[in-house]
Amino acid sequence: MARVSFTEGKVKEAKDYANAALSLKPDYVDALIVLSQIAKNEGDNKGALSYAQSALSFAPDDENLIKYVDSLNNSAFPSEGDGSR
Repeated sequence: MARVSFTEGKVKEAKDYANAALSLKPDYVDALIVLSQIAKNEGDNKGALSYAQSALSFAPDDENLIKYVDSLNNSAFPSEGDGSR
């Protein structure tokens, strides 16, 4: 439900569903990913990374999740050669 709500642009509803799911099942990876994606869309890269890393701790072999966390790490900490100084 959280993912569908988020896809439909119902951010508050998506957060509510994801948080409700996590209160029942704290290791629910999909809810953590949705919260990460919401945080990222809101410009909160630190929050997005935190949720994604939590998800990865429960699914350490998920290749897509590993790539997602890597992409968040790269956007949170740009490389020195990218002219972002």
